[in-house]
Amino acid sequence: MQRDPDITARRRQLGAALATFRKAANLSQVQLGRRTHYDRTSITKIERGQQLPDRPFWQTADVLLDAGGILLSRYDELVQLVRARAEHERMATHVPPGSGRPPPPIDVIPTAAARGPVPGSISIARSSADEPCRRSPSRQPC
Repeated sequence: MQRDPDITARRRQLGAALATFRKAANLSQVQLGRRTHYDRTSITKIERGQQLPDRPFWQTADVLLDAGGILLSRYDELVQLVRARAEHERMATHVPPGSGRPPPPIDVIPTAAARGPVPGSISIARSSADEPCRRSPSRQPC
C-alpha cells in the first residue's frame, strides 16, 4: 500500500511540535526519553515523524512539556485521519459476501459478437429446419 502524503505530513508536523515544546522546556532528547520511558533514538524518530507512539506517550509528553493539550489533540486528529483513510480504503476495495470477485468494467472484455468475425473465417449459421444433433451422450451437447 502506498503511503498517504497527508498522513506523512501530519506525522512530521506532530513530531516537529514535540521537538519545539521539548526545546522550549529546555530538555534534551535523552531527558525527554527517560521521563517518557523511551530511548533517545525513539525520541529522534518521533520528532522526525518516522515513529508514532501510542496515546499514553502523548499524554505524558503533553503534561511534561506544558503543551496545554496541543500535542494530545494533534495526535488524536492524526489517529482520526489514519482511521478515516483506512476505512475509505476498505470500502473502496470491499466485495460483498457471496458475490465472488467484482465484475470487470463492461468495456474491458469484449464478447465475440462485439469483436465481429475473424478476418478470413467462414460463418456457418444453422436454421431451425436443420436436423437435431446426433452425437452420442458421452460427447458434449451441440
